[in-house]
Amino acid sequence: MPNFHYAGLNSLQVLFDKTGFVSGLHNPLKSVIISVKEVEMTDITDSKLLACVIARILDDKLGKDISILNISHVSSLADYFVIVTGDSTPQVKALMEAVKDTIKKRFERLPSRMENDVRNRWNLLDYGDVVVHILHKDERETYAIEKFWNHAFSVTEAEWKEISKDYTVYK
Repeated sequence: MPNFHYAGLNSLQVLFDKTGFVSGLHNPLKSVIISVKEVEMTDITDSKLLACVIARILDDKLGKDISILNISHVSSLADYFVIVTGDSTPQVKALMEAVKDTIKKRFERLPSRMENDVRNRWNLLDYGDVVVHILHKDERETYAIEKFWNHAFSVTEAEWKEISKDYTVYK
């Protein structure tokens, strides 16, 4: 039987095995163990690498105006937002597919949630610690996500390109 340690969350306790994987939830009021899918624990460094690699993928696929916002200090939604503009509806869809496929191959991660509007002009990939917003240029101007999150820290293009240089398809 694996060794467990507990992290209390109000009346629920999360059971972690020695490798850092969530192995179950325990509710002491009901004395029931509920199985959950294994969830890998990440830290802010892993999140930043993922955000930078996603930006690199988008850049390699000719996404425009790529921004990475570190929102970890102002929100519990995620650690990073990656925001990119596509010039056309087909490009918005192609950018989303490129990120999804490449992250699956390189990191064996799938987004926990994917969303898009009816016209496919704003796609969202939610990796938990990193949320990717792929917007048509008109929606990018209309919704101005960076202005709403202006208190977040930005990762400069030079920084994300340096961090992700080993992940480009163009060497």
